[in-house]
Amino acid sequence: LIKESRLTTLQRKSLQGWLKSGGDTPSTISNRPVSVVTADPIKRYRSTRPRTLKDIVESGAYEPESYRPNTKQKNYNGEKEKLQSIMAYGKVTKLDPVAAVKVPNTSKTTNECTDEELIDSGKIE
Repeated sequence: LIKESRLTTLQRKSLQGWLKSGGDTPSTISNRPVSVVTADPIKRYRSTRPRTLKDIVESGAYEPESYRPNTKQKNYNGEKEKLQSIMAYGKVTKLDPVAAVKVPNTSKTTNECTDEELIDSGKIE
């Protein structure tokens, strides 16, 4: 009977061991305690078409994170100058504050004066 049944070799060996020892065969009913914990089941989508975002969110499979903007702003000009110095010299050089703030140099000739300078000096011709 055992040879004719559709059992794996492991199952056959265990049955033969129980028969040789004269013990009872294992029961078909499990003696394990039944767990009663039932969580909210995830709604399964039973269609062949693609699911919509609404269906995915309703099933509980996707919960988007709230958007938090980056509060730290980068100094893009400083980063640009730092990268330029690395590309030019191979290292980070100290940024020159005079070069950062360029003041146009307006040289005056000796004959040119503004109206306010003339009024202040009292040399009106």
